[in-house]
Amino acid sequence: MASSSELKRIKKKYGENFMKLCRELFPTILEQEGKLEEILDSTFAGNSRTLYDDILNAEVEADFKNYVYNKIYEEESKNKFATDKTPYKLLDEAGYVLTECLTEGEIQEFKKYYKPGEELCTFNGGRLNRCVVFFAVKKNVEEIKRKNFKNPEREDEYGTSVMSIQFNRFGMCTVSIKNRYNHTVNNPDATYGNDLDRIVPDLTESFAILLDREYGLKLNESNKEKFEIPNYVVASDGKYYKYNMEIDAKYYCPGNIIISDGKVKRLENPESQILMDYFIFDIKDKSIKPYDGDINDSFVDGLEDLKNAQITITKSNKKTKIITIQKFKKEPIIIELNNDNQIIGYENSELEQTGDSFLYYNQELSTLNLPNLEQVGEHFLYDNRGLTTLNLPRLRQVGDKFLYWNRELTSLNLLSLEQVGDCFLNDNQGLTTLNLPSLRQVGDHFLYLNEGLTSLNLLSLEQVGDCFLNDNQGLTTLNLPSLRQVGDHFLYLNEGLTSLNLLSLEKIGHCFLRSNEGLTSLDLPNLEQVGAYFLYCNRGITNLNLPSLERAGDDFLCDNNGLTSLNLPALKQIGQNFLYFNKELTSLDLPNLELVGAYFLYNNQGITDFNLPNLEQVKDCFLYCNQRITNLNLPNLEQVGDCFLYCNQGITKLDLPNLKRVGNNFLHNNEGLSVLNLSNLKQVGGAFLHSNHGLKKLDLPNLEQVGYYFLSDNQGITDLNLPSLKQVDDYFLNDNQGLSRLNLPNLEIAGDDFLYSNQALTSLNLPNLKRKGRRFLYSNPTLGDHARKTDSKDIATLDKKSEVTTTEMSFAKRVINIIRDSFRRRFDGNRRK
Repeated sequence: MASSSELKRIKKKYGENFMKLCRELFPTILEQEGKLEEILDSTFAGNSRTLYDDILNAEVEADFKNYVYNKIYEEESKNKFATDKTPYKLLDEAGYVLTECLTEGEIQEFKKYYKPGEELCTFNGGRLNRCVVFFAVKKNVEEIKRKNFKNPEREDEYGTSVMSIQFNRFGMCTVSIKNRYNHTVNNPDATYGNDLDRIVPDLTESFAILLDREYGLKLNESNKEKFEIPNYVVASDGKYYKYNMEIDAKYYCPGNIIISDGKVKRLENPESQILMDYFIFDIKDKSIKPYDGDINDSFVDGLEDLKNAQITITKSNKKTKIITIQKFKKEPIIIELNNDNQIIGYENSELEQTGDSFLYYNQELSTLNLPNLEQVGEHFLYDNRGLTTLNLPRLRQVGDKFLYWNRELTSLNLLSLEQVGDCFLNDNQGLTTLNLPSLRQVGDHFLYLNEGLTSLNLLSLEQVGDCFLNDNQGLTTLNLPSLRQVGDHFLYLNEGLTSLNLLSLEKIGHCFLRSNEGLTSLDLPNLEQVGAYFLYCNRGITNLNLPSLERAGDDFLCDNNGLTSLNLPALKQIGQNFLYFNKELTSLDLPNLELVGAYFLYNNQGITDFNLPNLEQVKDCFLYCNQRITNLNLPNLEQVGDCFLYCNQGITKLDLPNLKRVGNNFLHNNEGLSVLNLSNLKQVGGAFLHSNHGLKKLDLPNLEQVGYYFLSDNQGITDLNLPSLKQVDDYFLNDNQGLSRLNLPNLEIAGDDFLYSNQALTSLNLPNLKRKGRRFLYSNPTLGDHARKTDSKDIATLDKKSEVTTTEMSFAKRVINIIRDSFRRRFDGNRRK
């Protein structure tokens, strides 16, 4: 066994527990005096007394043991053969596309692959000044979704699907393989331990050849990880260094050490300087500033003028380091550091306002007391994961991403807070109760993914942005009596909510309370405007009060089958899919409705009586397949889209005195209709009144333009007056067997198959006809004179090819079916959306 002196030296450097671990793992090596100590000193920098705990917590004892024994017994291969494959070829064979970035714009093209909050520092600009930059992207990268990796690991499929491979241009040329999980997994800048051969064999040698040939750089492999320990990095001297944080390829380590691009740097005056987090606190000069001049962190706000301050450093009962800054006749400023010189506590009663990025990268702060702070900028404690106590009693305003990543906070007192920016407390899992009685305005993603919150007091809140409380499953009751305006996705997927007070709400965005099935009653007396997907799939609501609503977006109450009656007295305009598939609705009052989108009340089977006295315009598929409606009042309707009242079997009388324009398939297959007033109609689309057998007489005195299949297969009509019509399209009055009187005094142009197979017509006066299509009056034996006057060549052709005519007619009918099927597919598509 080794002498006790070697074990004592190991104990002094790395701690007693680590010494005991070595004695247990390496009894044979310890027989060789000084050998184990030599290996350890060449492997670890010795800037941490927690090495034993770090190895055990990471469960890498076996890796550590294998590494040490391999150092004794392995023999490096002395004969290396240069590969003949380029990095592009090797990575292509491994399923990657490799790209070298020669401009800043080319680097920015890869930002799209990174989730917000996980972007590389490389995207901040300037990286090409000091590095050769490549990106390797998996060929199937679009199939690898971030959401499928709930517990990210550095070398999992998502993390390695996009990697930035970077080489230092100056000094020692080492590689950094940067992960897609930036700032989310351990040491993402050393993916695969910076060993290129772990991506694909021979990649190290291949890159070495390329760098030598293109840039004259000699690749150094000393910064490879032999095994991974969380929060340790291998520098270019080949040693493991514990680090507190990594920022823009700089590692800030305990012991006043910074590793920049692999190179180890130490503070120039360690006797008077402390590296705390990423700040240098110079006790002699009485100054605090970031080590990296490019970092703008408002932590230094309020710490600029320390020339006359008295500074003392003491040890606390917890063995932490306490820095006290005492200014004349003022409360002391206190900064608490742990054994690794990380900031874990801060108290400053002078501070009233901070700028952006206050302690942006700090993760270990647990206590913060700023009793007079009133306003903070963006990214306040953005990356903090450990805060448990926060005292900001006078805080009134905060910027975007306040405490963005904090998950440990269980209590929060912000009684004076009035306004917050985007992403306030995003992803906070610890809060169950939150009281913000003065809050009036919030930005987007307020309390996003705060799944544990069960109680929330926001009595003064007036305005919120998008994704308010998105995905919160714990709230059952929410009282927001002052709220007037909300953005998109308000309370999206909050399925547990059963009570909601929004009595002052006036305007909301898209997807309001989408898929919330717990609410049964909702009173919104002041609501005037809503966006798309209002209460989409909220099947539990049976009572809804919207007396002031004037405008609604698409998919209003779509798939809500709990409502049986609805009164919207102020509603003037609605988008498409209004009450789509709401089959239980039997009463609907819309007295002021003026404009509606497509698929209005699609497939609603409950309503029988409908009065819309102010409606002026409707889009496609109005009351599509609503077969139970028997009474419909639309006195001011002027324009309709396609498929108006398609397949409605119940209406017998319809008065549309102001209607001027209609789309295709108007009143298609409405076989019960016997009386129809369209006295001002000027223009119609295709298949007008197709298969409507109940009408006997139709007077359209102002009709000027018609589409194809006009009144096709309407075998009941006997009297038709079209005095203003000058041109008709194909299949005009096709297969209409009952027509005996037809008035077309001004017709000038007729399309193909005009009055095809209309065998009852005995006389026809067309004094102004100038041009006719093929098969004019075909199969109309009683109109012999007209038939003989038709072009003889056309008639002869038809006689010889009568079977073609049959085929064409079958084709014509198929066209109608195709139109009908296309609309149905369209409805189904909207339904799935």
